[in-house]
Amino acid sequence: MNKLRKSGRLAEFLVQDAVIPELNADRSNHAIRELVTALGSVLRLGSDAIDAITQEILKNELQGTTALGSGFALPHLKHSAVPRVVIGVGRSKQGLPFGALDHNPVQLFALTLSPMPSPPEYTDALAGLLGRFHDRPARNCLLRATTRDDMIAVLLDDS
Repeated sequence: MNKLRKSGRLAEFLVQDAVIPELNADRSNHAIRELVTALGSVLRLGSDAIDAITQEILKNELQGTTALGSGFALPHLKHSAVPRVVIGVGRSKQGLPFGALDHNPVQLFALTLSPMPSPPEYTDALAGLLGRFHDRPARNCLLRATTRDDMIAVLLDDS
């Protein structure tokens, strides 16, 4: 899969109103809550669904971290309340502990939510995010971005 395909798929799923240049969270569970709430607002999910999704993601993180190292985490969940595949991205400049494989704090969180059963594009979305976040120059640009629009431009950049 080439970069154009990855970014093109990201454009389909990225919820621009759920790109948060500076998370208010001071703990990783609050970062997850903040992203779920942002996506839930766009999807018009009720507070019960937002709570359930948040708790399920946190439970899954206890079973195995999605913080893959290099300062990023890709939490994801399939849930019956979610009508379509969506992605939200948040940044914590100071970084938050998240049980990363390299033991470093996480600065970039990309949350993917999908309906159940998951459609084929769910794995495309995760693959696109993984490719973008593994790309060190893109990751560094995301960390230096000053606005939501700057972050979105980096996430969707096809170069």
